[in-house]
Amino acid sequence: MAGQIAIQWSLNQATSDLIEVSKGMIAAATSDNVQVLALLAGESFGATLAMSRETCDKAYSLCSPDQTSAVVNFLKLQIGYKRGDCGWQLCKSDAGLRFLGLVACLCTLDHWKAAQALHAMITETAVDKTLIPSPQQLKQLIRALEYRLAKSAFAESVLGWSLYLSEFKSTRSTNPPINEPDIRTLVGLVKAVRSLERVGETRKLLITTSATLAPWICAFLKWCIGDPPSIVSPNETPLLTNPSSRAFLKLVETPQEHIKISILDEIGNIAHLVTSDASIQTIKGMVGINAYFNKLINDLFGSKNSPTYRACEEAIPYACNLVYSKLRYSTEATSSSLNMDLWKNLPSQLEGSTAKWGQPFPEKRKIATVLNTVLGLEELPTLPELEPGELIADLSVARVLRESIRRSCRCTLCKNNGGRQCEFTRFIEDTSICVAHILVVSLLESGDPEGAQLYFRSRYGTLSDRKHEFVVAITSILTDGKPYVFDALRIFHAALELLGHSDNDESKVKNTWMMSSHYGQTVYPRILETRVLDEEGITRLVCIPGQLVWNDSSYSNVRSNVVDKYLAMETPDQSDGEDDICVIRRVTEDLAPSNAFADRRISWQVGVGEDYLKVSILSKDFPSLPIRDPMSAISAAVRSIFVDCPHDPKTTLPLLRMPVYCTTPVKPDPPPRRGGAVGVVQCDRNDPMRFFTLTGGKPGVIRGYSCLECCLLYCNMASLDFVVC
Repeated sequence: MAGQIAIQWSLNQATSDLIEVSKGMIAAATSDNVQVLALLAGESFGATLAMSRETCDKAYSLCSPDQTSAVVNFLKLQIGYKRGDCGWQLCKSDAGLRFLGLVACLCTLDHWKAAQALHAMITETAVDKTLIPSPQQLKQLIRALEYRLAKSAFAESVLGWSLYLSEFKSTRSTNPPINEPDIRTLVGLVKAVRSLERVGETRKLLITTSATLAPWICAFLKWCIGDPPSIVSPNETPLLTNPSSRAFLKLVETPQEHIKISILDEIGNIAHLVTSDASIQTIKGMVGINAYFNKLINDLFGSKNSPTYRACEEAIPYACNLVYSKLRYSTEATSSSLNMDLWKNLPSQLEGSTAKWGQPFPEKRKIATVLNTVLGLEELPTLPELEPGELIADLSVARVLRESIRRSCRCTLCKNNGGRQCEFTRFIEDTSICVAHILVVSLLESGDPEGAQLYFRSRYGTLSDRKHEFVVAITSILTDGKPYVFDALRIFHAALELLGHSDNDESKVKNTWMMSSHYGQTVYPRILETRVLDEEGITRLVCIPGQLVWNDSSYSNVRSNVVDKYLAMETPDQSDGEDDICVIRRVTEDLAPSNAFADRRISWQVGVGEDYLKVSILSKDFPSLPIRDPMSAISAAVRSIFVDCPHDPKTTLPLLRMPVYCTTPVKPDPPPRRGGAVGVVQCDRNDPMRFFTLTGGKPGVIRGYSCLECCLLYCNMASLDFVVC
């Protein structure tokens, strides 16, 4: 136990030199925009809390760092932890560490409820009732500390206890939610643990509760006293026996969620601290990838011995490959119906060449690595493929599951009774939910050695909803094996939901999202930093631990600032004065790849909103000063075609029958009213200009290791307007 536990707290007793202490507290409160009184009261109240040494050490390790984790060079932003903020100030004292330990638990609850409970605890133990912060002030303090404490792993402990207790199934739900305790229960738990751990007193803690509350309470007891409780089931069967623990928990089945907390002293007297109905609200928090998937797969498919789990274990690798191959991201009328898989009788010049759609997700090897991790499979070098014409339902274990389900399922398809969803259809939908999570996780590139943290919410978030747009798309592919058109930028929205960022103001600005920082994790698209147009992993996301800081101020959101679209096209003879569009010219001689824009540079323009940054990309080297939305380049890249061929990339392009124009990154299209014309943007190996070409939002052909002739032929076949050299 960390230090002696006081019964009451007082600001006067906690500050031997009030001026010196207040100086640091004022600086910390100012840094996080919280009230000084809330910070002082929180630290002083910490002296009354029972908190294990392990928890205090963890709080110190989370709140003491003051370094920069990373620098986002292209925007000159810093990501990291600020020296002198509230967490840093509190971790300097033992009482502050205990308070941080309690707040780490409260962060898994609704912030307003947590603030009300904290206010009740502080009021109950205060010597001077006039120096008590309001619930609103305490809520702001909890929010300020959350970015430090989000990685405390308390929520992960709750998930672990939920899985451990899953042998006891509620009669009302196969997989009951994990509910949070109400305010009275929270106050009673803190009081009970304080009484249990006071020096010189021999007591026992008795708790009776339901299965939905037990995981949170077990995690809280282990968190505070360093020892798990002994647990028995409703029929008195021991679920966990811990001889060294003085805390005992009994599970009960009740019509309503119920909890009873009692203290038994050394002579057998029982003091009932709380008898209460619990809240129906569920917990939330950041957890590791493995913990998240253990809970998700257990809830969707049951234990590893269940038929549905064995079927999912077989199906998911094939399903990931099928979705990877069949999702289409084009919404343009000219190319949304284009299926390159069906291209036949290619011209002889294209023999040995490849043309692929831009792929938001990384290479299959990376997805296989995620699968190996979350399913505990043997090492898969890549994703297995279905036989031509085969569906997920045709796999051997899935086929056995379907036949088993048909014998008992009473849906329209199986028994022609109607009124219920087919259980096998539900299995396909649950598999789709799992595939959606795996594909999104494969996008994450964490700057934390422990990996990215996922946002868990009991009953999960919208990505676990069978009606989620991404899940619906995947279900369609798994059901009929046909391509499905999907907006690539919506993948970012799914990722933000999984990371917990859409719970905040992000949901209001999804269409302009570019970067966000919540729950101690900052996320942005990798391509904005590299500006390299690769055919795979276009929507990869960088996850860096820490807070987003620009010019010494913290921000939670960065939005793309849409300023202009493509300029109206002018033909050369209509142009007046020197403009960047004037350089468009028709090719009348052999053409070789080159970098005609080596002297052009791009720059980033950062503006400040009320509580966010707004960013656009521009090139001052073009006379028209084009200012663009950088996220449009991502949308265009996944709708573009990436071409490779066996020919020498430097091969000179012979004159073709189609009209070819040398165009610019500002306006890559050929002049209008030129039927069949194709533009060529000569920016060979100039990644910034290649990226800037796509910021207008239009797809084209992206030249890889390929000659110009093959690129132009594919461009014409796909009815696209330009080639990015």
